[in-house]
Amino acid sequence: MLISAFLTDIADRYPRATTYTDAQKIRWMNECIGEVSRTISTNKVTDVTTTEDIAIYDFPTGVKPENINSMTMSTDEEDPNQNVYLQTPLRAAGLNDNLKYNCWAKVDEDTFMVYPTPHMDGQTIRIYHQVSPPEYDGADTAEDLNDYLRNDYVQAITYDLISKIALISDDLAVHNNYTLLYNNQITRMKTDKYVKDGKYPSTVNVMKTQSKNRRYGRRTRRSIFLSED
Repeated sequence: MLISAFLTDIADRYPRATTYTDAQKIRWMNECIGEVSRTISTNKVTDVTTTEDIAIYDFPTGVKPENINSMTMSTDEEDPNQNVYLQTPLRAAGLNDNLKYNCWAKVDEDTFMVYPTPHMDGQTIRIYHQVSPPEYDGADTAEDLNDYLRNDYVQAITYDLISKIALISDDLAVHNNYTLLYNNQITRMKTDKYVKDGKYPSTVNVMKTQSKNRRYGRRTRRSIFLSED
């Protein structure tokens, strides 16, 4: 749905919305997108490919350090059960920490480092992170909301935006009605997420522990991350 069509739908549902400019409504829409995203976080997995003897890498587009849930790095050994390279968990560390263990640390807002330094090309650094919500330009109504947001998000944002506009307009009856619709939509989205992901998702620990007797690390329940429709 184009933003222009979204705004037309808002006006059809609540004609008082036409008393405000598109720029105002898009600014409020961005606030609504942020609120929904914080309530129903969408998770994603993004990979970075290593270069031999290089420890510092750029954060991929869409990955913010504060939104990272966990990180792993592949080894050069394969899991005999799944025919894939093992992933070693990297704990989060500070640059001033004593880097003894497998870890990652933020260098600045654009880059991060991993330890130990990759010893070969083609290892996979796998970043599990929350998707950062998009923010739309108030002057551009030709962007497509569905490029970034699923249909159920757009529905929730519709209810939330009308609720906000009604409150600004001192129309408490409409505000209360659309707040109820919004809350019901959020409840449905949470239920769908828990059914798909489980209420307490966890990452997979497949670290291969080195000792006198080599053994595979314990495997925990695998997360199923939300994907964008």
